[in-house]
Amino acid sequence: MSEAKRQLLELLSQAGFPEETMVEMGFDQNDDDPRLDMALSLLCVGLYRNVCVHKEKRKVLTTESKAALIHKTSVNCSNLQVTLPYPMFVFGEKIRTRAVSCKQMPMVFPIHIQLFGSKKVEWVDNMVRIDNWMNFEMDPHQAALIVTLRAVLQDLLFRVSENSEEANALEERYQNLIDVVKDLCVFSAVCLSVV
Repeated sequence: MSEAKRQLLELLSQAGFPEETMVEMGFDQNDDDPRLDMALSLLCVGLYRNVCVHKEKRKVLTTESKAALIHKTSVNCSNLQVTLPYPMFVFGEKIRTRAVSCKQMPMVFPIHIQLFGSKKVEWVDNMVRIDNWMNFEMDPHQAALIVTLRAVLQDLLFRVSENSEEANALEERYQNLIDVVKDLCVFSAVCLSVV
């Protein structure tokens, strides 16, 4: 893993990204840390196909509403009824034995999925529906605004990819965008009801 990290950092450096954009950051996992919330939300970019929704005890639904279980070694595993703040997770590994089990499961927020993972967001039966299978209650106007942010984020990504030096000197509108996205990614940002 450390070799892959080293190679990635070397590639970014060769592409012209400033060293200060690649400084290692620590997280405080014992207290609210917005940087950790942001890192967890960005997992939705790379692991979107590995999203699952907790239903009861160990049961989860993966994409396309396929049933699976939380792996017995997971800190999220319980044979008791559990009430979670948000029942959405991304998992790093799916194990197929007699039953399909999910491991390495950090919790994510519906807004994280809207911002960084979903392909389709629509308003159906007074609910926001993501990719035809995840439903939650949210104001449709707010959902539309969040989806609109994706296009601007995409624009920023292209700009910085074309001119990596711009990463340290963003235009004010892009810095404002990043600040809004950081605020939205904090777990306490919005309270939604997942159905």
